[in-house]
Amino acid sequence: MSALDFGLGLAGMPETTIAELDKQLPALERIAAAIKQAEPMISPLIPVFQKAWPDIVAVTPLLIELIAFAKAKEA
Repeated sequence: MSALDFGLGLAGMPETTIAELDKQLPALERIAAAIKQAEPMISPLIPVFQKAWPDIVAVTPLLIELIAFAKAKEA
């Protein structure tokens, strides 16, 4: 058990979620590296994202529900 796992457990995160996080850390690391590499191309798009941000916030709860539904159907 890592210090991160211990801290997340103390914070009340379920063990299954901690295990999934541990499993996906390499993917998160690759995504972070890709974002860092693409930052010069992403920065000019910030005004576009800012304009769309209210819509992103509005649909996020729906996306979370859809993901949960899909995961439930997988199991």
